[in-house]
Amino acid sequence: MELLSSHFTFSTEDRKFLVNAESEEDQIVPDGAAAIVNSEKIHKSALGEFFKCFSLQKTWAALLNTATKEGQILCMNGIRVMSINWVVLGHVYYIGLSAADHTDYRSMWRRLTMAIIYNALPAVDTFLFLSGFLVSLLLSKDLVRRGKFNAVGYYLHRYLRLTIPFLVVTLGQGFLAHIYIRGPFEDIIANGHKACEKWWWTNILYINNLVPWNKVQLCIGQSWYLSNDFQFFIVAPLFIWLLYKNGRIGVVVTLVTIACSCIAAGVITFYKDLGPSTVFDPNPAAMEDFRLMYDKPWIRCPPYLIGVLGDGSHSNTWTVSNCTLAGYPL
Repeated sequence: MELLSSHFTFSTEDRKFLVNAESEEDQIVPDGAAAIVNSEKIHKSALGEFFKCFSLQKTWAALLNTATKEGQILCMNGIRVMSINWVVLGHVYYIGLSAADHTDYRSMWRRLTMAIIYNALPAVDTFLFLSGFLVSLLLSKDLVRRGKFNAVGYYLHRYLRLTIPFLVVTLGQGFLAHIYIRGPFEDIIANGHKACEKWWWTNILYINNLVPWNKVQLCIGQSWYLSNDFQFFIVAPLFIWLLYKNGRIGVVVTLVTIACSCIAAGVITFYKDLGPSTVFDPNPAAMEDFRLMYDKPWIRCPPYLIGVLGDGSHSNTWTVSNCTLAGYPL
């Protein structure tokens, strides 16, 4: 264990002892102070820092801290709060609809005021927009400053940052939860466990929204978003590089990609006779909508690409000061 380089002052009765922790040989520790020094070493160690993450005293202040730093984009906080509330509200009703008698819910869905709830699924688009915006912001700054970016670090850091906690959730929800979850939701957990037994490996490759192709078999149902986000993260540098090298070409390519995605969604909706939007409904028709449309990257990419365009820090792309897009006035 790395020794402390700081000094500690201890008071026992009328004496004060100064302990220099730079070397074990120089330490003069009074009675009762050794335990405190050892405790302080653990406190400063990696293990101590890990357990501090579970300290309510430490984390509560951070959770309630409203201080802002220079350069923060404050409007994003409002987008996150409203979107999270919308998504949680929709899922509360969706899980209830999946686990309870559908009859009462069907009559409730006919209310006009319920439209915002059973159409809550598109609220996730705001998170895709924010993800594209932030990736574009950080990567374009790197390109402007250095003219290049570290591809290995870019992909490896993201993969490790997502995959380690993702595997923990997969273990807990996909393989252990069915053992102790009992009640109206145990069938949902059990179905997820069956999917994980066969398709868990698609999680670590971030292809669970594509494999298996002919049916919905998600190991961890909400993980479709991570797969989409990671897939977009992989191709984002292509669009950002184009925007950096030639703003006009980059904007055109990005807008054409968005248009192609919208056309694909319209064609699939028409030929498969799907509804105008994906709603919270566990019936087979809605699941077909989910399989063909909802979790597919070529359908979900427009908000992400709009975020990429919306950054505004690309060279010669657009600037807020003169309100131009790719050199053209708005």
